[in-house]
Amino acid sequence: RSIIMKEGMNEHNKIVRYFFNYSSKPNTVNYTFGNGRELLLDKAVNKNSVMDLEPWGLKIIEEQ
Repeated sequence: RSIIMKEGMNEHNKIVRYFFNYSSKPNTVNYTFGNGRELLLDKAVNKNSVMDLEPWGLKIIEEQ
C-alpha cells in the first residue's frame, strides 16, 4: 500500500501522526484514532473520518 503512517509524541505529550501518500495517485485514509487537528491546515479531524491525501501528499494530525 502506498500510505505510510508514523507516530510520535510532541513536547506537550500529545500523539502526533504523520500520513504520507507515496503515490502519484490520490488516496484516502480511514482515520480511526482520537479526534485531532490537522496541523498544516489548522483543521479539525474527527475519529472515524476519511481523509483525502493528494499525490505525494502529507497530513500531520495532533490528537486532542
